[in-house]
Amino acid sequence: MGLIAANRSPCLKRFHEQAGARRGAGKAIIVLARKFLGIIYRTWKNTWMMEDFPNFMLAEES
Repeated sequence: MGLIAANRSPCLKRFHEQAGARRGAGKAIIVLARKFLGIIYRTWKNTWMMEDFPNFMLAEES
């Protein structure tokens, strides 16, 4: 599921590539899945609508 999301969202694709460069391909999949589940949880918790997921942008962490 995580790799499908990376193929549909340029932001998640870039995140996956950066994680793969730092940690390796196997751990990058886990990191991407965790990030994606965090997005799903926050969307559900805040009752946001994800109608335009391919254009969804991740907020920069402070």
